[in-house]
Parts: sequence; structure tokens; C-alpha cells
Amino acid sequence: MASQPLPDNPPGTLDPADWAGFRLQARRILDDILDYVENIRDRPVHAEFMRYILPFAGGNVHPAFIGWVQGAGTPLGLLA
Repeated sequence: MASQPLPDNPPGTLDPADWAGFRLQARRILDDILDYVENIRDRPVHAEFMRYILPFAGGNVHPAFIGWVQGAGTPLGLLA
């Protein structure tokens, strides 16, 4: 299912212009993530890691580092 772009934010705020549309998109994102995780054992995980993740790795490479998500405290940041 193709996603529709959300309208621009109202001036002076980072809130979505269309909360109902944002909720719909958020649910689609969650469903996509859950579908991916549900079927992960059937996927070529290592090959995908080498192609899509490792080349774009950034940040801390310390052995104790796990990861971070840099959100902006906005509704879109919460989906990150």
C-alpha cells in the first residue's frame, strides 16, 4: 500500500497539520515493523545487514555501545 505524504506542519508548530492522517501513517509504520519482525526468520538477515545497515553505520563504535534514536520530542520523532 502506497503511503500518501502528510500536509506540511502549521506555521509555528511541529505538530502534524492532519492528526488523523498522522495516526493512520503511524499505524502503517507499526504494522510494517511488526510484519518485518514476525517474518524475520525467513529473511536473509545477514545479507540485508551487510547491504543496508553496515555501510551507513555511524556514531559510537565502542564495544559497550548499543545504539540511540535521536528524536525531536515531536509526534514524528516518537515514531523513530
